Amino acid sequence: MATVWHHEKAAAVLKKLGVGLEGLGADEVRARLKQYGANELPTKKSTSPFVVILRQFRSPLMIILILAAGGSIVVGESGDAIVIGLAILINGIVGFIQEWKAERASEALKSYEIPVAQVIRGGAVEEIDARNIVPGDIVVLSAGSRVPADMRIIQSVGLSVDEALLTGEAFPVSKIVEPLEGSASLGDRVNMAFLGTLVVGGKGQGVVVATGEGTELGDIVKLVTEIPDEVTPLQRQIKRFSWQLGLLFTVVVAAMFAVGVLRGIPVNEMIGIAVALAVASIPEGLLVALTVVLAIGMQRMLKQRALTRRLVAAETLGSVSVVCTDK
Repeated sequence: MATVWHHEKAAAVLKKLGVGLEGLGADEVRARLKQYGANELPTKKSTSPFVVILRQFRSPLMIILILAAGGSIVVGESGDAIVIGLAILINGIVGFIQEWKAERASEALKSYEIPVAQVIRGGAVEEIDARNIVPGDIVVLSAGSRVPADMRIIQSVGLSVDEALLTGEAFPVSKIVEPLEGSASLGDRVNMAFLGTLVVGGKGQGVVVATGEGTELGDIVKLVTEIPDEVTPLQRQIKRFSWQLGLLFTVVVAAMFAVGVLRGIPVNEMIGIAVALAVASIPEGLLVALTVVLAIGMQRMLKQRALTRRLVAAETLGSVSVVCTDK
């Protein structure tokens, strides 16, 4: 069972973490760094632009458009091929731009990692690379510095921290040393400080209880970077519509081809007629219209600071009936 650090007295926290007020020794730091790893936020493999481009052409309707463009070229309908090609190109470009922006924006959370921090090790204050902070380190906090890891406050002299990054609270939170009783939400844990938050006043010390992906900010980054690809309602509808459209085209074209052959029309001529009929039946403007509408919706959401990583996800809000939010 995980330790609930804000319920523990400061002395008990130090004891459980095996550290005194003089901080950790060099040998213990090396051992813990090997055990817990570097104090870094989790990252996912960066998505290449080529992969993002390919994602724009995976929908069934897009595949039908590509086949229709090919069919138009085969039967010599270069005008239709150009129109359909433009529809494909517009959809690909708009979709790529929106998703690429979102991919880059999701990486912005990494900017909350702290480059350096002041810690007490072996009884002396040292400025170290924050990636080398380990659970049990005693961190010195002062106005203007960012908190380099999640920690339990063990000393506070007018210490106040801006935690808007995690809680949305507009005002700084005054930090205390005393333990808390009962359940406490993240914003109510006034004897804790969290990675990425900003010290705005006073000074103090905290003992590190979690680093890297084990921190509260680390949990958020994992949620953002590990979002599974799920089919949206719009994608399900487009897929169903595409299959129905494709089946209808196949039946009609096959029937036309059979009737023509039975009436003595040459097979080569009927093949051309069948392909032309299939191309003419493709609603090439539908995909462009959908892409433009979704792009506009995504831009409006971004202006409200709502990050949408995939273009089709922008329409999912249309299926939402209840929104539960806190700040």
